[in-house]
Amino acid sequence: MTRWLIGFLLTATLSAADPSFRTDVFPIFRDNCLACHSAQAKMGELVMEDYDGLMRGGQNGPAVVAGDAESSLLVRMLEGRAQPKMPFGADELPAKNIATIRAWIDAGARGEAVTSARPSLPAIAPRGNAAATPISALAFSPDGAWLAVGDYKQVSVFSTKDQRVAKVFEGHADLVRAIAFSADGRLMAAAGGAPAQFGEVKVWDVESGQLRYTIKGHNDCIYSVDFSPDGKQIVTASYDRMIELWSAETGEHIRALKDHVDAVYAVDFGSKTGQLLSGGADRSVKLWNLETGKPSLTLSEPMAGVLSVAFHPDGRHIAAAGADRTIRTWSITNDENTAADLVKAMTGHEGAILRIAYSPDGATIVSTSSDRSLKVWDAVTLAEKAVLTDQSDWAQALAFHPDGKSFVVGRYDGTLTTYDAVSLQPKGDWKRSASALNLAGR
Repeated sequence: MTRWLIGFLLTATLSAADPSFRTDVFPIFRDNCLACHSAQAKMGELVMEDYDGLMRGGQNGPAVVAGDAESSLLVRMLEGRAQPKMPFGADELPAKNIATIRAWIDAGARGEAVTSARPSLPAIAPRGNAAATPISALAFSPDGAWLAVGDYKQVSVFSTKDQRVAKVFEGHADLVRAIAFSADGRLMAAAGGAPAQFGEVKVWDVESGQLRYTIKGHNDCIYSVDFSPDGKQIVTASYDRMIELWSAETGEHIRALKDHVDAVYAVDFGSKTGQLLSGGADRSVKLWNLETGKPSLTLSEPMAGVLSVAFHPDGRHIAAAGADRTIRTWSITNDENTAADLVKAMTGHEGAILRIAYSPDGATIVSTSSDRSLKVWDAVTLAEKAVLTDQSDWAQALAFHPDGKSFVVGRYDGTLTTYDAVSLQPKGDWKRSASALNLAGR
């Protein structure tokens, strides 16, 4: 069967009326293409956020030839007749969607004004008795005096002296997925946002409890946030495939870092100036040159999505883990961060590895997994030091106390436990009932 006949049969299934750019064609682009072809990402210099941008084309010339779908570069890339096949790094576009685009182009590719914003979702208030919500993020203040716990729409800040809630920071759009303190401990960044709508970071003054500013950025929720060692920048990583740099003083946007071709789940600043590490669903780990905004090195050993990355305290070693159930460590071999040797790789869990963290002295790595286990490893040899299989649910959050003597694990069922870093045994659970959260620190 010829390609012409296939196209004819697919197109014949559409309604007699020509497809509308606003109602039929643009929603396909919005849901499948804007992560790479927005005004922000601008991959290949092609912007598909509106009709005019699409018709201007990109660095490879016009994307659409009005009246001739067969010759249009957009169609040829969607069908795999021109490389790279699109959508890049994602599932193949359904044949019915390609047929809609073909019919629109063959009918003359007429356009109308559109908006790239997705429909807003209604706010649904919870019903029933209050219960502790899943713990999605943890971070200790640099002096170890505070433990910040992120959950649904709020961050609770516990005093580590008596394990009581001292402050509650509210008003977040959805689940708080990542938390970071500035090096001086004055600021706390809590990141999340509304899935498939926007990313959000609220930056709080820890001492006063006042909101300094809110960053609204990204086209999807944020999964990771960190402060630079000098406290001047904040980095965010999002499901929209983008990494963004912001001014820690004002929240103003500094630079977009675009090279991942799928969701970016983790970022981490190194101890040395200018070091940034990232990992994503595209199975890659990247070191970045912050002066150029380009990766200085891409590591492609992972066999599935990377969910967690970590810099060793010495700034010369890195670790990553994720859906392939394997922890990998590398040694950075030059000052430009352009070369690294794989040191060790250990498949150590039966499920995806959700979080990894180095101890403050760099001697130990702790990992959590969807198999409901927690493991402790020698950071150099990846020899297993302890297996803690008594996890009541997925441990989605993990943080070492700055003194290195303990670490805390937060779980999907809302439980929070401290472990002794020497005996590797639980020291006790933090009381975190909904009623306690409602009363403490008010």
